[in-house]
Amino acid sequence: MGKQKKIIVLDARMLDKSGIGTYLKNVVQPIAEQYDFIFLGHEQEIHHSFKNAKIIPYNHPIYSIKEQLYIPVKVPRCDVFWSPHINIPLLPVLTKKRLVTIHDMFHTAQMHTMSRIKKAYTRLILNSLNIYKPEVITVSEFSKSEILKYTKIPENKITVSYNGYDTEKFKLNGVSPSLGQSDKYLLYVGNIKPHKNLNLIVEAFRILKNETQLNPKLKIVGKKDGFIMGDDTVATNITKYNLDDNIQFTGKINDKELVEIYQHASFLIFPSKYEGFGLPPLEAMACGCPSIVSDISVFRELYQQSVLYTPLEDPRQLANNIQDALSNNQKLDTLKSSFPTILEKYSWKKSQEIHLRVIENLLNKNRF
Repeated sequence: MGKQKKIIVLDARMLDKSGIGTYLKNVVQPIAEQYDFIFLGHEQEIHHSFKNAKIIPYNHPIYSIKEQLYIPVKVPRCDVFWSPHINIPLLPVLTKKRLVTIHDMFHTAQMHTMSRIKKAYTRLILNSLNIYKPEVITVSEFSKSEILKYTKIPENKITVSYNGYDTEKFKLNGVSPSLGQSDKYLLYVGNIKPHKNLNLIVEAFRILKNETQLNPKLKIVGKKDGFIMGDDTVATNITKYNLDDNIQFTGKINDKELVEIYQHASFLIFPSKYEGFGLPPLEAMACGCPSIVSDISVFRELYQQSVLYTPLEDPRQLANNIQDALSNNQKLDTLKSSFPTILEKYSWKKSQEIHLRVIENLLNKNRF
């Protein structure tokens, strides 16, 4: 008889979400092939990405009481239970080891912006992290420093595995990004949440429209609503400042459409106040599209001198940066010359290898 495969159970309920879903779709496959792998989540969504998956149906929403009450019943006896987000089970589950991917510590770092209920839930999660001290994978050195800052998890239990990008999808394909002046547009890709800082772009557009000869266009790739902790003020301010003709929400689009939008954009604006990684500037770079990003630690770590930086709370400076970037082709060409060096650092294959190594080491550790 062959050696029995170790059992890994993954909480896959966020497989359809833009950030964590992208991560899971790109790192799970080689792990699922090597182990007896069980997905916990929505059957249809899982089968769409993983055809022959073993699935335990589990549909309770994240950050809910039911999620925590029923997950101990749903998780079968296993060697590793893997939470791909910080919402780990608060109660014991039938696993020998716990693994969690913590993409960022936003809920802790920004706790002052939350309601009492969300603060209480976040504190419960933090308490559980400190009790169970699971093995942790995170996506940047910045996020690792935040985990060490806010939890008691030992440093030797935290591994950094940078995200990658899909090299088959996100590439130039010979498309020239140079369009006529009337066709040019700027781009934002991501969720419409307060920490994404979209109102900084809206304010900058108001300045550009009222005080310059520019009439800039912006495509926001994403939905206006439907997000947990969404930011309703963005759409309100667009109308308030008479920018409805300048700023367009695309709604949900497919990957092919996203690549085409990247390829033809003048540049991406990504002004987040807080990120664990931030994939859109990397995807944009792969498509030949430069970026203006907020001047925060994680972007300095990841993107170095390959992007333009703008202050978090200064719409006038962002307006100046937009105006300069639109008129200074030499500056954009200098940025583009650095793209290959940055892109070489980040790949899902490297991330898969690190994940496999972490799981193998975790399985070989003695229980304590």
